[in-house]
Amino acid sequence: MGVDFLYTKRHWFKRGWDQGKKDLAQPNLFSGAPSKQSRSIQLYCDGGELHVGDEVLLRSTPTGITAFSCQNQSLGACKSPPSDILSAVKAAGGVALGKVCKFHPISKSADVEVR
Repeated sequence: MGVDFLYTKRHWFKRGWDQGKKDLAQPNLFSGAPSKQSRSIQLYCDGGELHVGDEVLLRSTPTGITAFSCQNQSLGACKSPPSDILSAVKAAGGVALGKVCKFHPISKSADVEVR
């Protein structure tokens, strides 16, 4: 009975599989490549105080990226920034502008968006 059933209802089963294939072909949250590139770095603060929305000056150094305030006070450093961000800062003359998106007071670190 099992083989006879499949032969008589084969067309219906085929359509069901085709519908699942069409559903899998549709883009959703988990398919495709990310379209937006990361533009933020994690900055470890060793001096000064940062607040959300503060603008900082980012300079490339041999050890990574260092952040400075408007008064030229060193605020912190990122020892291992992403290579694409580091190369973009170096290509812009070694200096870029950043904005503090989030500050973590316990770890004294900040998320800085590179502009």
